[in-house]
Amino acid sequence: ELIFDVVEEVTYDVKEGLSNKTSQTLQNFIKKTVEPILEDGLITEEDMNVLTSMCNNMNQAEVMNKLLNKFKSGDPSLHANRVSETDMRTWRSPQNGVPEHLIALVEQYVVMQAEMRDSSHKIRTYEDSIRKVQDNQERLRANVKAMENVQAKESNPLIARYLNDLDKQEDDMIAKRESVDSLKELRMQLEQRMTSLALEISNCK
Repeated sequence: ELIFDVVEEVTYDVKEGLSNKTSQTLQNFIKKTVEPILEDGLITEEDMNVLTSMCNNMNQAEVMNKLLNKFKSGDPSLHANRVSETDMRTWRSPQNGVPEHLIALVEQYVVMQAEMRDSSHKIRTYEDSIRKVQDNQERLRANVKAMENVQAKESNPLIARYLNDLDKQEDDMIAKRESVDSLKELRMQLEQRMTSLALEISNCK
């Protein structure tokens, strides 16, 4: 009587499925390929845990690389919109493993990013207002010039009112220009601080 021990061996070719070598491709491979053969008992829970751990590590490395790469450029034009709310949600998620000290630095950057946006908005608002005042002053000056051909008795009160309006608007425009200058100085300081902080973040490990 002959007794045979039969050992089944299953081989999977997954080169194509993992060609991109990203956490997403590995996650898809686990879901579509590994989970079914785990249910069939062809691999162990330990094997599954190893693959899951590998997937998590790859994901954390990808998140870190994307974060650091986002701050590599010191271009000031990027400062106002470099970090989105989606970025922050991703980086704060515990499963992505971003170190707390790095998140703290990015949060400092986000605060300055908001200040940069606010100062830029105020500058645009003031400059638009200044242009409107300048247009109005041109109209008033034209009215004053037109009054030169009107009898003095009739025109003097009107000219006086126009000149008074011009004085008030000139004072208002001077104040707004000073505000614009202050805001531009603040924005320049923010750019310098944000450039330095972006460099610090990009060099974190």
